[in-house]
Amino acid sequence: MAKMKILAICAGILLLAVMVAIVDPAGVLDALSRVPPGHVVAAVVVVQIQIVLSALRWRLTAARLGHLIP
Repeated sequence: MAKMKILAICAGILLLAVMVAIVDPAGVLDALSRVPPGHVVAAVVVVQIQIVLSALRWRLTAARLGHLIP
């Protein structure tokens, strides 16, 4: 099991290194700096709402299967 965890971490690091090599990091930072702060806040709020709705969905699914989640 520990070998799989190490393999997963190495794969993630490798993927990140490949992405940095392919994409221009300065260009990405420049593009992100031009995003209006309101859009970032809206995106974060939408993601948080989606997480809560997903948790409620799984609670409902578990309850229908006879597993109570507090």
